[in-house]
Amino acid sequence: TDEDQKTDSASTGKGLPAQGQGTGDPAGIYTILDVFPRFPGGDEARLYFLKNNVRYPEIALKSGIQGIVLLVFIIEQDGLISHVEVRKGIGGGCDEEALRVTKMMPRWDPGKRSGRPVRVMVQMPLVFKIPGKYPIK
Repeated sequence: TDEDQKTDSASTGKGLPAQGQGTGDPAGIYTILDVFPRFPGGDEARLYFLKNNVRYPEIALKSGIQGIVLLVFIIEQDGLISHVEVRKGIGGGCDEEALRVTKMMPRWDPGKRSGRPVRVMVQMPLVFKIPGKYPIK
């Protein structure tokens, strides 16, 4: 539905340009979808999950490291997350923490094309912000 497409900002449905348009092969990565992958319960539930599971690394806190870790992963046809990697990291243990928490996520509702579940690459930013510190640039 249109509502499903709008509720999860983790995936825009645009995919990554290097992945092409998909081949029709169920094992391929699709970028043109009818239904985008969705965290169970939507974006609000995903943010709640992250808030309750991310632990700010002690090294990052002591060093004043904050910023945005950009993660890339695949939502498989069965909704499981695979191939999790950091596309842009900030160090201080934040990259490892972002990977840990992303790998803990429950099954997503998979993306669909022509009514069939397909593999989709998702980019997800994870913000590490120290309370009271200047804004992230």
